[in-house]
Amino acid sequence: MAILTISLSLIAGLLGAWTSRAPAASTQRELRIISKFDNFGLVLKGASGFVDGKPADLSTFKDLTAIINNPLGTACPSFQNQKPDVTVSEGAKVRSIYIQMGVVSDGKNCMSVGGEGLYYFPLHRDFLIGSKSDGLALKSPIKIFRQGVKLVELNEVNGRWQAETSDLLINWEFIRKFQSSLKRFKIENRINMDLAANRPKMIVRSGGETYEFFKLTDIMWALKRPESNWLVASDDWSFWGDFDRKQIEDPFSESIRFLLDAQVTDQQKKKNAMDSLEGVWSQNLRELYHKMALNPDESMDLRLLSLKRLRRKPAPSSAGVALQLLESTRDSDIEREAFALLRVQNPKGPKLRPKMSENNRAQVLAKWRAWWNQLPNKND
Repeated sequence: MAILTISLSLIAGLLGAWTSRAPAASTQRELRIISKFDNFGLVLKGASGFVDGKPADLSTFKDLTAIINNPLGTACPSFQNQKPDVTVSEGAKVRSIYIQMGVVSDGKNCMSVGGEGLYYFPLHRDFLIGSKSDGLALKSPIKIFRQGVKLVELNEVNGRWQAETSDLLINWEFIRKFQSSLKRFKIENRINMDLAANRPKMIVRSGGETYEFFKLTDIMWALKRPESNWLVASDDWSFWGDFDRKQIEDPFSESIRFLLDAQVTDQQKKKNAMDSLEGVWSQNLRELYHKMALNPDESMDLRLLSLKRLRRKPAPSSAGVALQLLESTRDSDIEREAFALLRVQNPKGPKLRPKMSENNRAQVLAKWRAWWNQLPNKND
């Protein structure tokens, strides 16, 4: 016999109907929820709930209340001795919930529940009173796999992440944001693991631990910790997208590779490539401009343009490049742009004048070198 099918979009309506018939808000109800993970009591007082005397978050549970209150529709099919995932009892009244089947039974009659709402039914008291935030500090080395294929391996060297790959320019801004989103994140929901079946999967191996992430919707990722029996979902990860190669590769990688290709001799095409990078920035672009500025075989126009762009985003590593140029060349244009880059980083540094004697020039550069050597994070 067919089972009555009720979608979760209708459950809220059923809940509203039940509420209109419910006793006064002061009436207390006591439910016992049992799964293979926990056995706990839930006290309902009007619109509030309590577990172990602590206020319970009923934001997900309230839309499921109808399945433990409303009459069930028809006779049940054979469960073939299958055990329910959860049972909910209130006095002598017992409801058994079969999450994967989407069925609720009172032992005689059943109701079929469409949609994915049952996957949010509390399997453990933490679904209702667990912490609303968590954190995951990634440790070197980090290996990231997507659908079983390794995307990237990262190692921390002298406080800086490096990728063990030669064919991928990493989007370091995304990696830093990714790392930050895991360090501390809000927990929106706890979810039954069965919802992750056949969903896109990413694995992060870090510090000897393996963490599984599943893409549940277009914007929702959920985490399975190695010690946990369910998923935790967070809106803080919505920017991850598909977390594939396209996501973790520098968006300017094609232009960067072109400009670093020693076989490219067409200066107009190189100028066009440089023009396409106007107004954008990434760690890989900084390193590109370092290499172009230091390359004596590069055209003077592009070397000078590289220094000008580095001046817009001053950094200790760029100051080091400027010093290298001042110590190795006497071209007046290069000297002018390199020294301007130094002065942006340290406006109070000693001046380098065009007609200085070699001895005075060497002394000024020695002071700049001493200043740069004491800078922290010289690779930044």
